[in-house]
Amino acid sequence: MHKAARATIGALLTLLAVVLIAYTAGAYSETVITVKGTVYGERWTDKGEVAQVSILTVDGDELLVNDSIAGKELFKVVDQNVKVTGAVLIDAEGKKRITVHDFEVVQN
Repeated sequence: MHKAARATIGALLTLLAVVLIAYTAGAYSETVITVKGTVYGERWTDKGEVAQVSILTVDGDELLVNDSIAGKELFKVVDQNVKVTGAVLIDAEGKKRITVHDFEVVQN
C-alpha cells in the first residue's frame, strides 16, 4: 500500500474514533442534582412488596427511581419526605429518572 493511502486511512480512522468518543460522551452525560420530595410507591410485587418508587419533588416534578443500592433503600421510606442526591437522565419516553447516590429522611 502506498504511503499516502496509509496516511489517509489512518487520518480517517482517527477522525472516526474522535467522532465516536464525542457522540457517546454526549449520549451518557448526566446531571447530578439534590432535590427534596416525597417517596411514593410506583409498582408492587405479587406479594405486595414495593418493587419501584418515584419521588414527587417540592417543585412538582416526578422522578422515577432507577434500580440501584441506594434507590432500593428508598423502598423502606415510602410516604416519607427525603433529600436525595443523584444523577438524572430523561428516558426515551421523556420521563425523568434518577439514579440515587445518597439520601436522608427529612422533616417538612
